[in-house]
Parts: sequence; C-alpha cells; structure tokens
Amino acid sequence: MNYIQQLSQIGFSDKESQVYLSLLKLKDCSITQIVQDTGIAKTTIYDTLLSMQRMGLVSMWRKNGVKYYGAESPNRLLKIQEEKLEKMKELVPELRLLSEDGRTVPSAKLYTGKEGSKAVLQDILDHSKLTKVKTISAYLRPDFIKYFPKVSREWIKNREQSNIHIRIIRPEFVPGDIDEGFASNSFRETREVKGPQDIKSSMYIYGNKTALFFMDNQKIYSLIIESEPFSSIFSSFFNLIWNNVTVKTE
Repeated sequence: MNYIQQLSQIGFSDKESQVYLSLLKLKDCSITQIVQDTGIAKTTIYDTLLSMQRMGLVSMWRKNGVKYYGAESPNRLLKIQEEKLEKMKELVPELRLLSEDGRTVPSAKLYTGKEGSKAVLQDILDHSKLTKVKTISAYLRPDFIKYFPKVSREWIKNREQSNIHIRIIRPEFVPGDIDEGFASNSFRETREVKGPQDIKSSMYIYGNKTALFFMDNQKIYSLIIESEPFSSIFSSFFNLIWNNVTVKTE
C-alpha cells in the first residue's frame, strides 16, 4: 500500500507523511535519525515536527540534553478527522446561508437523468431543513413516483423524519395509477384535480426555490429555479388551485 498517497488524501503533505511514517518505524528517535531515514533536510524536518506536534500527532521529550520524538497512536488520525467533520457540519450550513444572502438575480440549474433528479430531490430536503421550511407544495403526477419507487419511499421517510409537511395536488385518480406516496396522513395532505390534465411535469415549491421534473423521449430532466419572486408566483398559482379544489384523497 502507498501510505504516503493514502495520508495525502486526508490532508498530509509529502514531508509530513514521510516523517510520520519514519517515526512509526523508528519509535523514539532524534532528528538526526529521522534525517538519515528520510533524506529530508534537518530544518525542514524540524518545521514539520513542530507542525505535527500542534496537531497532536507527535510528542517530544529530552534525554541527556537531546530532543527525542515519537509518533502518537494512529488512532489519533481518526480523532482528528472526527473533529474536522464536526467543525465542517457546523460551518457548511453557515457558508450556504452566506452564499444565498442578498441574492436577487434568479438562477436556474438543469440536471439530466436519474442521478440528476436524485440530486434535486436531495436539494429539496437539504434546503428545506437549512431554511427551516415547514411545508412544501407540490404538483405530482403518479408516473413521477412510479419512475422512482425506491428513491421516493426513502425521500418520503426522510421528509417525515425532518417534520416537513407537504401539500400535494395530483391529477384525478384513475384505475392503474399508483397511490403510494399520495394518500393523506399527518405529514401529507393531498387534493385531486378532476378532468383531463395536460400538465406533463411535476413541481415542488420549497422556500425560495422551485424544482421542476419532466420527461422527454424517455429521459428525465430536472430544473431548480432559485428566486424569491419566481417562487412567490408559483406559490400563488398553486394556492389558487389548492383553494378551489374540494376533492381530497383519503
């Protein structure tokens, strides 16, 4: 195994990797011994050891006036990565909010294929949780959920675990339609629109974003529009239909 390459993937420089591996091999050793083992210049090794001491990966002590160094347990690497992950979990939501603050120009992103649509569905959940959206509004065609049976079930489960409610407008139920994911419950209210439906896409409205899904030649496309004015327009149309539909699924 190429340990230097593996360590570089978790943030080590080449010099840090060489010195750390040398310390693991030599156990307790002086700078002179590390120089002989790695071939790295003494001044570079000194700076590298100082940096690794700050990370808690290297310990130092004196013996007869000579500095000796030793590598801490590799378990320390796991602890460092766990600490970094916790910091990133706190930082990423703040950075996302920062990138969205003050955005006035609408933006749109187009995704293609199933993987693209999965990414959009995940964005619906992530953005709703980040911005504390309590209710998502959606126009859903049964064939959309049929296209993603497993993904749809998992998405519904995650949405409900996040305490996010959804209002769904769907075409009138006809024999052969699937009903999974539509029936009203404590986290979902569904209303049906009677008569023929010419709308060939599905839509989700969540906060200042709107996601559209549509099929063309058996290929699925997904579009995210990020704009408060656009979202407000879609929401107004949705509420107009919602408030004039009386039939509800049980």
